[in-house]
Amino acid sequence: MPARGGSALVVNHRVALSGTGARSAVASHRVGYIATRPGCDRAATEADLARAREREAVVGYVGCRPGSTALFDADGAVSLAEARRRLAGCGGAVVCSVIAVRREDCDRLGLGDKEGWQAFARANLTREYARMMGIPESRVGWVASFHLNSEANKHLHVLAYDRDGGFDRLLARADMERARRALTEAAIAPELERLGVEREAARERAVELVRSAGAAALGEGVALPEGGRISYGHLRRYHPEAARQVEGAVARAAGHSPELRRALADHERACREIADLRGLAGAEREAYLAREGADLRSRACNAALRAVEPDRTARPAPCAAPRQAACCGPATGRRRARSVERELSACTTAGQMASVSAAVRDGRPIPSRAVSGCPTLAAVGRGSSELLASLLVQASAEAAGGGRELSDEVGRAALRALSRLVASALSRAPSGLGSAARVAAAVARPVATIAGIPT
Repeated sequence: MPARGGSALVVNHRVALSGTGARSAVASHRVGYIATRPGCDRAATEADLARAREREAVVGYVGCRPGSTALFDADGAVSLAEARRRLAGCGGAVVCSVIAVRREDCDRLGLGDKEGWQAFARANLTREYARMMGIPESRVGWVASFHLNSEANKHLHVLAYDRDGGFDRLLARADMERARRALTEAAIAPELERLGVEREAARERAVELVRSAGAAALGEGVALPEGGRISYGHLRRYHPEAARQVEGAVARAAGHSPELRRALADHERACREIADLRGLAGAEREAYLAREGADLRSRACNAALRAVEPDRTARPAPCAAPRQAACCGPATGRRRARSVERELSACTTAGQMASVSAAVRDGRPIPSRAVSGCPTLAAVGRGSSELLASLLVQASAEAAGGGRELSDEVGRAALRALSRLVASALSRAPSGLGSAARVAAAVARPVATIAGIPT
């Protein structure tokens, strides 16, 4: 496992600028060093052989034979002479990178052999170097070699360049960090998904075991209020002593059931491995583990309450005269926020969602173009561009503080926060936007059309 607080991937970059000794050494020495030094994997992979057969290119086939070099690029194996020709002729700077993964993590991330590293490089390097260097993907060229010479890790050497020679500057720290996070996320995604499935399965198994413990065992020492809701969240807020009694009942059930203890332990182990895999440390790690533990505790206690008093929720509610919905208040605010959130989800493309996620991860405001298709936000922006800009900044800050796991979760959290803030702003409707009723009416029509809700 990666050390707590350490990334699953370690990525180091050095830029050899044009006209420097380091730049001339890239083509004359460095590429040969990474291609032929002891410890580089020169074996031909099935992917390279298939690509060579498809191209019917002799130099490609010779370049991937065992005993020649370890170099490959986005299209197949590369001979040393061809790599030197490209690097000497492109001009501009060359980014010299090393991407390393600890040996104990390689196999479970699918990076145990050259085939896995080649697939990872070909799927991700062109895109991330284009972003890091600020050039189109069509201009990015790179050659790489897989090395096994370190006892601590397996790593990839990469030499990336601009085919047109236009890139000739040092890399910004923010761009390098963004690329590292993206490469790490791509590498850990399959393992993170597997651990997520294990976490969910353990949680569901624990809840089912609590429910099956029976009312007699779970109800001992639990005094529930006579009326009202009996959800765990409601009890914690209004009847904390009863909530503690329910927690104690779940703890006693775990003490009597080895299978339940095993499910709880499996859930905790999966959460800790996810935290390790994501490189969480300190307060961020503790917050994530506490959040997952609280979620499981809430589900288990609700299962216990359903077992103790199953007829409470099934009891029919007394008939009451219908009343008109309030024009203000927490429930109305939540309803308006849900309407805006449905509209945002319907109007936001995958590309826009990716830009929202990237902005949150980088600590930037959500770009206005990412929500440009939303009629409600367009109405707010026409009334007050300053208000819209403020809402985008606040939503990004709220989502960044949530400790989300994956980029799509970050994006959804940002849209939820933005919906809540927009609904709140519309309810107050400053003078620059006109009357609250007029703005709300203008927004309600597109919301009703897209989300299918009554205005």
